[in-house]
Amino acid sequence: MINPTCLGGLKVIDVNTFIDSLKITWIKRYLSAGPGNNSVWKIFLDYHLKNFGRQFYFQCNVKDVDVPKLGNKFITEMCNAWSRLTYKEPMDDFGNEIIWFNSHVKVDNCLIFYRFLHSDGIDYVSDFLHNDGTPRTYIEFRDDNNLHNFPFTLYNGIVSAIPHVWRENLTITAHPCNFKTTLIDELDRREKVSQWMYGQKIRAISERPTALRKWNYDFDEVKWYNIFSKKSVLFRGCQLVSALIIDVEMKYLGDCFVFSKEDIFFGYKQLRRHMYNFLIYHLKFYIFQCKQETKIPNIKDFNCKFTFALEVEKCIPRKECGKRYYTYNKLYETFILRNVNI
Repeated sequence: MINPTCLGGLKVIDVNTFIDSLKITWIKRYLSAGPGNNSVWKIFLDYHLKNFGRQFYFQCNVKDVDVPKLGNKFITEMCNAWSRLTYKEPMDDFGNEIIWFNSHVKVDNCLIFYRFLHSDGIDYVSDFLHNDGTPRTYIEFRDDNNLHNFPFTLYNGIVSAIPHVWRENLTITAHPCNFKTTLIDELDRREKVSQWMYGQKIRAISERPTALRKWNYDFDEVKWYNIFSKKSVLFRGCQLVSALIIDVEMKYLGDCFVFSKEDIFFGYKQLRRHMYNFLIYHLKFYIFQCKQETKIPNIKDFNCKFTFALEVEKCIPRKECGKRYYTYNKLYETFILRNVNI
């Protein structure tokens, strides 16, 4: 429903995503530092975020379920919307992960943030580990950062919270590209932030239709707006398939009807639950089966499989309006009585 029309959707507005995109526009205004962006209202957010690093919070990797209570319902919802957009599962470059407000680094199942360490520029996992992934000793960390009164228990808790997978596969990029910093810069350049953000979120949550994913897997990326043209990749080099379709039409439908390209790809749409769709479904399944088994499709082989499918339908009752009926009767009239014997 929410997919764009080019992906087979109806482009219906996703209300929750639309509301999230509107809330994120406030984050853009809060983070903007250019001329004319020194509004007094930012003091309100600074006050509620003073214990959370203020603008620094929006660079952290927080799941929406882990967003702390920020003292104001709207600000909490705003941060939830931000987390739903920006949260990423770390895959590499673990050394440059920000350790504060990170959903993967918790002490007693709680996010951690120490303002006095943040104010000294200690923000990353690499600040607590050697290049080989082993933790720095307490004394080494304390002396290097001039933290003479830093408690050992605090340091031990932070180091113990760093996932072992990060330590074993520690990488530290010299010039890291922070996804959130890049996103914030992109937001700052945009004028219609909510519209752009809505498009980004829809692309992230929408799922490609099954048929589209299947065709793209077999034919790489298909230009769907050009799908029914003669130059389409789906119709080039498919002489054997085309011949099979023609043979099936002649055998089961006679000379009176020919399937269009739209019918083959998306089903016969003239009537709901039309019997032709039963034939189209088994025909497409047979074509893909031949592709998987790398064998040449032919009408005799398909005839055997389709006959078996019709025999199976004899034993499958359907229910409609409280009454039982068998689809086979309609199939029999459509594909057997009308044409030559199978």
